Amino acid sequence: MGNNTIINITCLPPDGVDTAWFELYHSRHDTVQWNNPTDKQCTLTFKGGAPFPHSVTIDPQDSSPVFSADNGPAPPVDCPAEKVYRVYYYSVECARGCSFDPGGGMKP
Repeated sequence: MGNNTIINITCLPPDGVDTAWFELYHSRHDTVQWNNPTDKQCTLTFKGGAPFPHSVTIDPQDSSPVFSADNGPAPPVDCPAEKVYRVYYYSVECARGCSFDPGGGMKP
């Protein structure tokens, strides 16, 4: 099993999360999960092409499901080991119009 990246939602500028950019390695079977330690319900909305559900709502003091890099596409055969071959954009919405747009990527 690979690394598990935990991203804490802060609902604070500039990114709304404590990790503005995450990277998952497909070959290590890395995972990512979002925690919501705030007192607000938050929604993650993933843009097209992400290997995660389109939208996930996280209640206060709760966590999202664990998402695996295994759900993403395999890297191209000739992709260098440290190159991000797939970029994922998502939004974090924390109560009434407070929205942030961090991102992440997949490496081989």
